[in-house]
Amino acid sequence: ARERGEAGLARKAAAALASALSSPDERASARVRAAELTSDAETKESILREAVQSSPQHPTAAEALARACVARGDDAAAAEALEAAAKATEVRGRAAALLDEAAKLWDEKVGDAARARAALELASERDVTHGDVFTRLQGILETAGDRERLAQLLGARISAGGEPAELVALYLEQAELRKSISDVTGAKASLRAALGLEPERIEAKRDQAELCHKDEDSRGAAEV
Repeated sequence: ARERGEAGLARKAAAALASALSSPDERASARVRAAELTSDAETKESILREAVQSSPQHPTAAEALARACVARGDDAAAAEALEAAAKATEVRGRAAALLDEAAKLWDEKVGDAARARAALELASERDVTHGDVFTRLQGILETAGDRERLAQLLGARISAGGEPAELVALYLEQAELRKSISDVTGAKASLRAALGLEPERIEAKRDQAELCHKDEDSRGAAEV
């Protein structure tokens, strides 16, 4: 009875606060605060859903809803709420973190590989360097044999920067991928970029020379 009483008070508090405020964001914030005051899981989730409905772009309501769904064991609803929270935030790194978490729920808890890939794709667009987003998405693309998309992902990761040794390894990987899709010009460009960072990298010099000979690029071969 006590818990039911607390739940009722929380609902009343949320409604009273929301009705006294004018902007959707303020009403959503009031509901989030009211949800924090109740220990009843069903009531908490109900109030948070109202908060998200009143202000879909609220920066914390969707994330709070996701946490409530995780606590209840509804992983699909939690993943969807995390995706909504990522859409609401303008902080790219935070959005990537939320989408990364959503992808893990889709993959490890729900077993929906397509939704997991979609969440990782969005995460990579927001911040390809976040956590293991790049590595996991790369693995998915390699398994799927999607070499064109993989080439784009590698390009995005290289553009994001990093330590010279890391970038050299990425350029070499990009060169191999471009060779596999018969993009000799692109492969040579990747190898030149790798050599620009590490001029004495043996495998880069060797591969560049081989490509130049195959491409009948005597000038390029001589420059290696």
